[in-house]
Amino acid sequence: MADQTKKIGAITQQLRHTEQVLHASEEKYRQLVENADCIILRMDTHGNITYFNEFAQILFGYTERDILGANIVGTIIPRTKTAVQIFSNIERNLRRYPGRYANYESENLCKDGRRVWVVWAHKIIRDERQKITEILSVGHDITHRRQLEKEILDITERERKLIGQEMHDSIGQLLTGLAIKGKGLSLKLKGKSPAEAKNALEISSLANQAIAQMRDLARMLYPVDIETGGLVSALETLASNSERILEVKCRFSCETPVSVNDLVEAKQLYRIAQEAVTNAAKHGKAKEISIDLHSKEDSFVLSISNDGQDFTPSFRLKNGLGLKIMEYRAALIGGVLDISKGTENGTVVTCTVPNKTETS
Repeated sequence: MADQTKKIGAITQQLRHTEQVLHASEEKYRQLVENADCIILRMDTHGNITYFNEFAQILFGYTERDILGANIVGTIIPRTKTAVQIFSNIERNLRRYPGRYANYESENLCKDGRRVWVVWAHKIIRDERQKITEILSVGHDITHRRQLEKEILDITERERKLIGQEMHDSIGQLLTGLAIKGKGLSLKLKGKSPAEAKNALEISSLANQAIAQMRDLARMLYPVDIETGGLVSALETLASNSERILEVKCRFSCETPVSVNDLVEAKQLYRIAQEAVTNAAKHGKAKEISIDLHSKEDSFVLSISNDGQDFTPSFRLKNGLGLKIMEYRAALIGGVLDISKGTENGTVVTCTVPNKTETS
């Protein structure tokens, strides 16, 4: 009996020690999570927040009392129909598209209305029976980085504008003068030296061709149509200029009325289309390119398809910089860029941008 009592005492002491170790481990883990320099939150499979660490509370301006039990949409995620579709059944979307949400950049909303950019990593949590119970989300505030990147793009856009204007005004003026001088010289030489007169006229003709090409290039560098006639007009001009400059068949269609009133959105969509068209002609060896713009209930969709080389995994490696720039431009306006193989052949680049005026 004494031996059994001794054994029970030893077991009890061991259990207490194990409990103390576990408690210390849990406390250490809790301190680590609470003091982490990143957002850590957990939510159920319908997007209801079950944990929100201290860093997240400070960044977004919510207390635990404010946020726990609330849905992620309508608090830190702006309420749109697209957001509701994604987060109402987030675990299903994570299972379907795990890569899409492993490094996902999005614009998020603070309690006071401020907008911040966060790069998220979402992970499914399962219980001992492998049933999905929660979603763990870890995020890093990249607002400052986004602001710097936007400034770089703004500077690039201004430089494009200046170059386009300089080409149109200064170089255009010189070429126009050359064309006029050549034509005038041709008239003077017509009666004296027909051969030289013909050469002078050819110089004038070549100068006029250079003027036309230069103006097309200037319009592509500085799409003034965006500011005057809007995105639809600018894309029509892009398709027309691309046919002449890139020597491909390029068509633009917009069957449903689309009005992109945000000038920043319009410019980024234009540049995405321009990059996709250039890639298709130069790298994809396409002969026909189609640009399509249409609106859905809660979003704008820009699609650029071509009949060039089939889309392969190596396509992303070969055209890495151009694709990264397109992806960044899409993310800058809250959109998603998708690149896939065409129905028969070629590549389809699709950019979907939420209509921020639409709510659920």
